[in-house]
Amino acid sequence: MLIAQYVRFERSYEHFIPGAENIYRVTLEQYLNGELQIASAENYPGVGPALLQELPEVTGFARLYNLGYKNNVIITNENAQPEPVAFKHRKFLYADSSFLPMMGYALVAGDPVTALAEPLKAVISEKYAKLYFGAENPIGQSLRLQDDDYNDELVTVTGVFKDLPLNTHLKFEVLFSYKTLYGRFEQAPERYGQSWRRKDMYTFIRVEPGTDPEMLEAKFPAIVDQYKPDLKEQNRKNLLGLQPLRAIHLTSDLAEEVEPNGDGRIVLFMSLIGLFVILIAWINYINLSTARAIERAKEVGIRKVSGALKGQLVRQFLVEATLVNLIALVLTSGHEYRSGFSSGTAWYFGAGQASLHTTASFIPCEYKPNAFLKRWRMLKNPGTQLFPATLSSTSSSMTFSTDNMRTNVNSATSSGCLHNRDHRFALTGYSETCTAGYWNGISSGMVGDEPVAARVRLPY
Repeated sequence: MLIAQYVRFERSYEHFIPGAENIYRVTLEQYLNGELQIASAENYPGVGPALLQELPEVTGFARLYNLGYKNNVIITNENAQPEPVAFKHRKFLYADSSFLPMMGYALVAGDPVTALAEPLKAVISEKYAKLYFGAENPIGQSLRLQDDDYNDELVTVTGVFKDLPLNTHLKFEVLFSYKTLYGRFEQAPERYGQSWRRKDMYTFIRVEPGTDPEMLEAKFPAIVDQYKPDLKEQNRKNLLGLQPLRAIHLTSDLAEEVEPNGDGRIVLFMSLIGLFVILIAWINYINLSTARAIERAKEVGIRKVSGALKGQLVRQFLVEATLVNLIALVLTSGHEYRSGFSSGTAWYFGAGQASLHTTASFIPCEYKPNAFLKRWRMLKNPGTQLFPATLSSTSSSMTFSTDNMRTNVNSATSSGCLHNRDHRFALTGYSETCTAGYWNGISSGMVGDEPVAARVRLPY
C-alpha cells in the first residue's frame, strides 16, 4: 500500500491544474557545428509572444523568471506591529499576468486576471499572508523587496493564493508581476520584453484542445529562422520543443530546471517491486493455506457432520477475516509512514484488500469432505509434491529479484552523483563563490563550504 501511494503521488504531478493536458513548456536545444551544446528548460523572453502571434493553435502564453536560484530576497512588512516582520525567500518567481489564469490557481483574495498586470505587484501564499499580516487583510498592503543585486523596491500585495500542494514542480511562496523586472536596470524592458538574446525564461503555452504537439513542433524551425536569422552564419541551430506539463516531473532532466525532478525509472522500479511483493505474498499465502488446509478441512468436516449449517460456517470465517483485516488496518495506519506523499486513495487499497480477504473467506465454506478425501489421497503421491516445491522456488526467486531491483534503484539514484555521460555538471549558487580556489576544490573533491557544495548538481 505504501509503494502504491508513493507511485500514485509521483504520477500525480500537476493533475490538480484544470486543462493541464493542453499546457506545454517550451524547451530549447542549442547546437554548434551539429553538436548539441545544451538542452535547457529555459528559453528566450520573446518565444512566447512569437508563438502566440505566429501560430493559431496557441491560445496563450505565460513566462516565469526564476531569480530565486541565484539570489536571496528579503521581504519585509515594515508596518507590522510591534516590530517589522522579515523573511528570506528563495521560493519566488516573476510571472506574466496570464500565468494565474492559465494554471487555474485559486485565489482566496484578489482577481487572478489583474493581480499581476502592473509593475510592483505581488501575490503571496496563505501561509505567508498569515506570517506577514496575521489576521489583517493583506490586499493593498506593502512589502519591501530587497535582493543580493542591491535592488530595493516597495511592492503591493494584490492577491493571496491557496498553499500549493506538494505534487507540483513549480513550488513558490511569492509571485511578483513580470513587469516588475522592467525597473531593475535601464535595458531591462528590452531584455525581458520580446528579446531573443538571452535564455533565462520558462515559457508555458496553452494550445487548442486536440492539437497534435508533434505537428506544432514542426512549425517551430521556421519561426526560429524568422526571429534569429543570424544563426546559420554562425553554424548554430536552435530547436524549440514541447514538454507536456504533467510529464515534466518524471521525464524531464534538462539544464536550468526549476527544481530537481523525479525519475520515471525509479517509479517504474518501485511499481515492479510492489507487484513482486504482492506476488510473493500471494504465493506465501498459498503455501500457508495449503499447510493449514488439512487442519481446517478436518474442522469444517467435523462441524458439517455435527450438523453445522453453511451460514454458520460463513459467519465463522467472516469473523476471522474481519479480525485479521482490523489488525492489519491498525498496523498500517501510521501517519509517519504516509508523510510527504499521503493520498486520498489509500482507503481504496485497504478496501480492496479487505474485499479479497472476505471473498477468500467463503472458499472454506464450500468444503465437501468426500471430494477432499479423494484429493488428499492424490496429494500423498510423491509426484504431486512438485507443485508446492514449484511455489516455494518461485517465491524464493521473486524475493531475490525484488532485492536485486532494490539494488538497481540504489545504483540508479547514486550514480547520478558520481558520473555524467557528457562530462559536464551544473553549478548553482552565488556567482561570487565560483573563484579559482573553489573550482580547484571541486575538482579535487575537497569543497569546504558544505552549504555551497550541497548546491552542486550533477545531471544524470
